[in-house]
Amino acid sequence: MNIKDEQIHVDIFVKIFRQVLAENPEYDTEELRQFAIDTFRKAAELEIEWGRSIIGNKIDGISMADLEQYIKFYANVRCNQLGYGHDAFPETPRKNPMRWIKAYEEVDLGKSDFFEQKSRQYTKVNNVDNGFDDL
Repeated sequence: MNIKDEQIHVDIFVKIFRQVLAENPEYDTEELRQFAIDTFRKAAELEIEWGRSIIGNKIDGISMADLEQYIKFYANVRCNQLGYGHDAFPETPRKNPMRWIKAYEEVDLGKSDFFEQKSRQYTKVNNVDNGFDDL
């Protein structure tokens, strides 16, 4: 599975979640909202713990502080996609702290020649999105 597949899965489950709540508004409660926010917080904490154990400060150019902010940023993104705002980590900036990852996320958006089955990557990412100028 690649990042494109993962994003498709996220998008479909967000749509399913929102549609179920639209059809069953009685389930759209403060209790559910708090459960979702708490779940995103816990998932981010576990991911950060994993990052400390596996990555730590062992990779030049990637600090644990940046990785932690990146994980919290995406927890807020996912929470917001479900309609719960950026409440998992409200103190976390709404700007991706590791924007240079965007270039790697979009590698699967390249094109391939169907008949030759040769991958041809034509992904274009502008400097505003990828953060290379910030390195």
